[in-house]
Amino acid sequence: GQLTDFGRHRLMVYAPSTWKADKNCAKEPEQELVREHVYGIDGSKPGSVHLTAGGQCVYIAAKLCVIEDLLKPEQRYFEGHNADVSCLNVAPKLDLAISGQQEPPGVGSSYACVWCPSYPSRALCKL
Repeated sequence: GQLTDFGRHRLMVYAPSTWKADKNCAKEPEQELVREHVYGIDGSKPGSVHLTAGGQCVYIAAKLCVIEDLLKPEQRYFEGHNADVSCLNVAPKLDLAISGQQEPPGVGSSYACVWCPSYPSRALCKL
């Protein structure tokens, strides 16, 4: 087996018993994954679901903050974090959100991002 990191956990991963290594197994795949939709929510963090003034739902899903239109099957994402988001708050009248994460081990501090749910493509400010 091989020791592999999954988030905060280290687990042994084993290849299927019928798998045979060949020269192609070390190549990177030619395809890339594209996110189509996020299913699920991290309900373990209090206050991690909010509504905007425009009737959209904002919630945490791992490293993402998902902005979902409840009337259409449409999602947008704030992707400014490199670790699991641990808190989220939204000021609907100002169209602002703040989300926080713990820094990866060894860096020593936490940080937060201020961003706009209407235009979540970038952080307005990193604290």
